[in-house]
Amino acid sequence: MILLEILIPTYNRPLEITKCLDSVFDTFSLLPKKIRSKIGISVRNNSTRDLRKYKNIVKKYSKKFKKLNLAYFKYSITGRNIGSPKNIWSAFEKLNSQYVWILPDDDLARFDSLSLIINTLTKFKPLLICGGCVKKSYIKDYNSNNICNDDKQINKILDITYRRSKITKFLLSGNTVQLQEYVYKTSFVKKFINSYENSILLNDMSPGVIAIYSLQEKNKPLVRLKKSIGIFRQGNNHLSDWRHLWWKFALIDWPMLSEKMYQKKWLNRHEFELSKKVFQHIFKNLCWRIDILLGLNFKSKINPLLLFKYFGYIYILTILKSPFAFMNELPKRIFTFFKN
Repeated sequence: MILLEILIPTYNRPLEITKCLDSVFDTFSLLPKKIRSKIGISVRNNSTRDLRKYKNIVKKYSKKFKKLNLAYFKYSITGRNIGSPKNIWSAFEKLNSQYVWILPDDDLARFDSLSLIINTLTKFKPLLICGGCVKKSYIKDYNSNNICNDDKQINKILDITYRRSKITKFLLSGNTVQLQEYVYKTSFVKKFINSYENSILLNDMSPGVIAIYSLQEKNKPLVRLKKSIGIFRQGNNHLSDWRHLWWKFALIDWPMLSEKMYQKKWLNRHEFELSKKVFQHIFKNLCWRIDILLGLNFKSKINPLLLFKYFGYIYILTILKSPFAFMNELPKRIFTFFKN
């Protein structure tokens, strides 16, 4: 069994995956030849179009990576659109590695990501690695490769902790959705998906759920890295559904998942209360969107009753502020519209 598999889920984005694979190739080429053989790459295609383009892309990069002496370069197609979460989680069944790093097709590997990941895994054998704990790198303009907040300095370990309370506090106060910043232990990922009861927890917020599930393993540390290992690409116009549904994912789906994790005793009462309010700061940015808050924006699929259930007075207070926030925001939006 190899040490690490880089799992790259993709959906109708042949151009983006070429950029992703280029970034992986660049960080791969910096590794000593002996270490490269400990890493495999698996591309999991959930596409409904451009399959011929994908075939040519895979053929090209398979040859490129083969020259670098990697363990394997695998490619599989779902055959139909089964959705992003199911595409990723079904790929878990075929993992043949001790650890897995999921790098979505529209994100990039940071130049020093693999060297730090491999060194960390070899030295500490952690239950989880999490990157971007001090500074996250991202691409603001989706159509460019201009990386923001990245000073090109070598990434380093922030800290290593075995304390469950500290690990849990970190996981429940940070970002629970950015896949590209997590490296999971494969045995726990497989154990998670092999339970039928856990299948109801699989959705776009599952990265954080699996991280919390991993806490069941004792005497294994969480290793936090200062900078990102995966570079997030913002402003994705190709993912309009995600853009509309983010409010539901964060403000309804995550609290519901937190409740289920509490029922399964993965979280205690205090951790549950902390978990379900991870994203409550979003109300500040959502204040002027009365259409979303009241469930009038059907694309967002927001249920006001559930918002009230999980956030109570915070939700009511946001609604009361909404008319004033809307009048304050409207001139800015009009200016931006005419400026563009």
